[in-house]
Amino acid sequence: MKSIDNKLLNIAIGCNALLAFLLLFEQRLHIPSWLQVGGRMHPLLLHLPITLVLIVALFAVVKAFLKKWQWSQFNTWLSAAACLAALTALSGLLLSLEEGYDGDQMRWHKWSGIAVAWCMLVWAFIAERNNNAATSSAFGLLSLVGIAIAGHQGANITHGDDFLLAPIQLQQAKPVVLLEDALVFQDMVQPILEAKCMSCHNEDKAKGELLMTSEAALRKGGKSGTLWNLQIPGYGLMMDRIHLPLQDKKHMPPAGKPQLTAEESFVIEQWLAKGASFQQPVLALAENDTLRKMATQRFSQLSNVSYDFEAADANDIRQLNTANRSVYVLALNSPALAVEFYGNHSFNQSS
Repeated sequence: MKSIDNKLLNIAIGCNALLAFLLLFEQRLHIPSWLQVGGRMHPLLLHLPITLVLIVALFAVVKAFLKKWQWSQFNTWLSAAACLAALTALSGLLLSLEEGYDGDQMRWHKWSGIAVAWCMLVWAFIAERNNNAATSSAFGLLSLVGIAIAGHQGANITHGDDFLLAPIQLQQAKPVVLLEDALVFQDMVQPILEAKCMSCHNEDKAKGELLMTSEAALRKGGKSGTLWNLQIPGYGLMMDRIHLPLQDKKHMPPAGKPQLTAEESFVIEQWLAKGASFQQPVLALAENDTLRKMATQRFSQLSNVSYDFEAADANDIRQLNTANRSVYVLALNSPALAVEFYGNHSFNQSS
């Protein structure tokens, strides 16, 4: 077993040396297509090393409390974990060098993954010479922290923000959108893009050099061009990709991702058909327009909203109005008020 340990440790040292070299010249590298294949194997490779790191790390931590626990092949498995962690970090680095990967989450994921690989290498190297329980426990804890950070950030990049912790986080109630205030893009189109598109087209993972997080980015488009052309049938690239067969590699969203429903596709197409305005109110649409009818069913209306507070006194409302602030009742027989401010320099939050 000793020879196997040495071979695995030597492979881990070689992989980490190559990793350090690539990091040193990262900005000057041009990755050939055959190496890109290795980088794209990163999602396939990472599961086994994660499992091995967790096994040896948890054993080391528990053994610090249960002295009688023995594992005769611990060093072999530790060396294997170090070897696979280095290979996975290498493939991840190659993948990150492709276009479309950037942002804080990517940097956290990359460096935490590299930190795990280096931590495992040092741990395996020390364990070959002195398998001290306290030292192993410390390295085990460091590895667990690194795996947690890298896994969390990786999940965010792949599936969207807070994917890992979302089930245990307190969910903020979504604000009620009134039909009278609803905008076609902001309240009907944007939620679709956030749910079905932005996990791949955000500041951390801009596939095809396309961002969908702002009006300017949507108008700019990506590597394949602008997203829409209102002068041609079908309105251009975005709708073309949506309508491609699911098995087509250019279909969007990609196979395996949550797909647009027929209603969601219709909403986007109708938004484009009406000029792709980012400011158009829903109530500016004709009363018999399909989008307006959908919005009427989806959004609350003032006449249907109930409030648990009394209407403000008319004199109080009148005194609140100034040259820079307008306060008024939203509708007859409703206690709801609207406030508009004019001139940022005159705004005082405490007033």
